[in-house]
Amino acid sequence: MSFTVTIVASLIRACLITLLAMSLAHRLQPCLKTNHRWQQRLIWGALLAPFFCPDLLVGYAYYNFSLSLIHHPGWNEFFYGFLVVLKTVPVATVLLHFSPPAPLSAEGLYCRDLISGEAASVSKSRQWESLRHWLWWFRGPGLRLLPAGGLTFLVAFQEFEICSLMNTTAWTLWLFDARAIGWESENIFRFGSFPLAIELCVLMAAVGTYLYISKFANRAMCLVPTQPSSLWRGTTWAYLMLAFVLIVAIPIGLVFRGTLSGWTVFLTNQSLLRETGYACAFAVAAGLLAHGTAVYWAGRGQLGGWSKVGLFLICLPGLCGSFLMSLALFELFQQEPFHHLYDTPFPLVLGLYLFVLPRAVLIQFIRRDVVQREPLFLGKLLRSSPSATQQRSGLQLRWEQQWWPQFWCLLPVFFWAYFEMTTPSILASPATTPAPLRLYNFMHYGQGTGLSAMLSAIITAPCLLILLVMLVFKFVQAMIIRWSVANHSATSDIPHEI
Repeated sequence: MSFTVTIVASLIRACLITLLAMSLAHRLQPCLKTNHRWQQRLIWGALLAPFFCPDLLVGYAYYNFSLSLIHHPGWNEFFYGFLVVLKTVPVATVLLHFSPPAPLSAEGLYCRDLISGEAASVSKSRQWESLRHWLWWFRGPGLRLLPAGGLTFLVAFQEFEICSLMNTTAWTLWLFDARAIGWESENIFRFGSFPLAIELCVLMAAVGTYLYISKFANRAMCLVPTQPSSLWRGTTWAYLMLAFVLIVAIPIGLVFRGTLSGWTVFLTNQSLLRETGYACAFAVAAGLLAHGTAVYWAGRGQLGGWSKVGLFLICLPGLCGSFLMSLALFELFQQEPFHHLYDTPFPLVLGLYLFVLPRAVLIQFIRRDVVQREPLFLGKLLRSSPSATQQRSGLQLRWEQQWWPQFWCLLPVFFWAYFEMTTPSILASPATTPAPLRLYNFMHYGQGTGLSAMLSAIITAPCLLILLVMLVFKFVQAMIIRWSVANHSATSDIPHEI
């Protein structure tokens, strides 16, 4: 298949996926807020679980099913598109939920329709008024959908891991295969300029629209969403269960059947153990760098014009996709000033950092907008109190409201860097190949009990590492609070000479 046909097919599929994902996300908005806290957490957990499930796991789980459709490529493409829709709906829902309100609310548009309806009944130009209604809707509630829709389109358009394991059509897979058979980078960049131009156009439209509606955020009225009916709540739960079963439950059930044997292989296979350590080290380094950068930019308050430009430029490589970005870094470290760093872990860490940086920045800006300032101020007052009990309460409050949430913001960034396949496949040196990439190369030969067992082990290993870090943090929290209170008490007991 030619590249022109491939890029057109990828573009049409990404547009259809975006329309379906945005439609479902718009319908899911009223169900995200409930009166019961446990129910709200359950809804958010079921919604976000498909997006955080590794693409590597999903593609491997449906590898054999995709092979059964080898004589029906249309159904294979349809099933792949359906899986990507289920993966992108959480992205669209979160982006739409935290987007600024539209400059023109739905109530304002309704009032305008009432006035226009009376005028249309007099002038008898109902067709013209219907057209004007949609134009005004696009200027109001429809304008709010563009930033979330643009980023959702980029996620669907750049998808690589699932399509490579399900043997579907995608421009990323076409260019990756062309590089694998020996194409020069100049030819790949020449072909890749077409999808890159599409991504830049969509990205500029999304960012420009977001900046435009952000100017009206303070003046727009944040309306309380309408309560959904019981029928629609039941439909929402049915969708969440379907997405969870297809994206999370079935892949985990197929892969984690051999968990015990997988850990036996994992602990006895020194190379797999070492490669898992490489993957964790690269993910921790890139995740901490991206998280620190995002915290810095989010902590600067309202950004000025040049600050917004600078933030956009450092996030641009990751927003344009990991394949072309990694290939550009590969060529950069082949040049004379940087070729000494080519065989070091630096190119891979830099590539992973640029890949996860936009996601880390998005998480930090969402957290900055939803965090409550009152508990932080109260904790600051309590820490300056002469009472040891109040000091301990202030430190505990600061830990729970500021430090501990940052740890949870770091976790998804770490997971995205750990399970990223495209960047290590181009930038990783043979001596430090991460374990997920090694198993990903084996997955193209089909499913197997041993491979499933090893995959379950490398997925469980970072989870156990996170549990260990959480226990260490809890111990450090107790020690810091005890030391700070004791130090403050000792300082306050020293007599001050006048």
